[in-house]
Amino acid sequence: MAFMLYDIEEAIDRKYVVTKSLPNQAKMGSVVHIMGTEQGGSGTNVKYRVSRTNQDFTASFADVKEFCKWIRPDDFVARYYEKLTEDDIGRYLKATGKTFATFDLPIIIVALVIIWVLSIFVIKGVVGIIVGAVLSVVAFVGITQFSKVYRSKAKLKLYNKVGTSWGISIK
Repeated sequence: MAFMLYDIEEAIDRKYVVTKSLPNQAKMGSVVHIMGTEQGGSGTNVKYRVSRTNQDFTASFADVKEFCKWIRPDDFVARYYEKLTEDDIGRYLKATGKTFATFDLPIIIVALVIIWVLSIFVIKGVVGIIVGAVLSVVAFVGITQFSKVYRSKAKLKLYNKVGTSWGISIK
C-alpha cells in the first residue's frame, strides 16, 4: 500500500515507523513522533523524537516524496512498540513492504521464462505449448499464494507475540 502526503506539514504530531535508515538519524524500525517542520535551504527540515529513547533529531528532505520513503504510518507497531524488538519490527516491515510489483512480479517473470524455454526447446510441439500454458498458470497462482501466506505469517507472528502478554494465543 502506498503512503503519500501532500505536504510535510500534515505529518506533524503523528507517529510513524522508520522504513529506511539515514546516516546519523533514527534506525529502521524505530517509531518516531514528528514534532515540527521548517523550510531550510535545501528543502524541509523535520524535527522528530524517537519514541524508545526520547532523543530529538532533525532530518532534511528535499521533497515530500523523499520524506514518505523514509517513514510510513503503522498504528499497530506504534501502539505495541514497547512489546516488540527491533528485529520483530524489521521483519514485519520487510514482509508488509513487499508489493506485487516488487516481490511477486520478478519471481513470476523468471519462472515464466524458465517454463517457456523448457517447454519450447525440451518438450517441443503442441504438447510443449500446452504444458507451458498449464505450468504458467500454476506458477502464477503458486507464487501469489506463497506471497500472501508469507505476509500473513509475518503479521500473525507479530500479533501472537503481542497477544501472549494478555494470555491469548493466535494460530
